[in-house]
Amino acid sequence: MNPNRIVAQPRLGIFNVAALTEELGVSPRTIRRWTRQGTLPEPQRLGRSCYWQVEELREVLTRGRSAR
Repeated sequence: MNPNRIVAQPRLGIFNVAALTEELGVSPRTIRRWTRQGTLPEPQRLGRSCYWQVEELREVLTRGRSAR
């Protein structure tokens, strides 16, 4: 996963579950597990939908790569 490669919906700067799974190449179940484990930040909820801010994702993924 290259955090600098993360692109978002241009006007919003956010990912929904479908966009995030496509970008990271994992299943929605993996996204939920990574969120529970703290690998990904908690999403913002709007109704029943979850959204992640791109800058938060970049920060977390970059920090995770440097910790290895």
